[in-house]
Amino acid sequence: MSQSLPHVRVAIAGAGFAGLGMAIRLKQVGINDFLVFERADDVGGVWRDNVYPGCACDVQSLLYSFSFVPNPVWSHVYSPGAEIQDYLRECVMRFGLSPFLRFGHAVLSARWDAARQHWRLETSRGPFTADVFVSAVGAMSEPLIPPLPGLERFQGKVMHSARWDMDSPLAGRTVGVVGTGASSAQIVPAIQPTVPSAVRPPAYLPGCNALR
Repeated sequence: MSQSLPHVRVAIAGAGFAGLGMAIRLKQVGINDFLVFERADDVGGVWRDNVYPGCACDVQSLLYSFSFVPNPVWSHVYSPGAEIQDYLRECVMRFGLSPFLRFGHAVLSARWDAARQHWRLETSRGPFTADVFVSAVGAMSEPLIPPLPGLERFQGKVMHSARWDMDSPLAGRTVGVVGTGASSAQIVPAIQPTVPSAVRPPAYLPGCNALR
């Protein structure tokens, strides 16, 4: 006789703003049969993963935070990333979400079982089933290094802003920043005082800020 799989009414993939917001709202309407699957070991999503110099919100914090969890003590109009992650951790504590979080559970696949009328989830910690599946993984969860010609011959350090290597100091080194988006606009002025040259290519390079 086969053993039934762990089942929940609602399964949520991702513990960033979207996933935690969904979890809070479920509790507020009296639904407590749910789990939030997170592949990492902490909440925060993009604000957990992005630790590059100068990382901050590019939307005013009062508008970016949950409307139902106002924070009157933001340190800046555009708050640093670490402060935003602390805000999300505070939301977890305030709403008692810890028992519903499953860290180290990467959702590998989600398949609708029409015969049994439920979702079957394959995670890195084993299978689960759910009546409802909510994907809250975000659009920028997987960084992509663009296939720049000659990159394979480059002898220096290569890293993506979303996977910043804190063990690679930049002081005294020449740095090339590819891309001209919000991350670049924050990184360049943050590192400029300590590096001899921080250059952003003047031409637009398609795919430089691409994420998959």
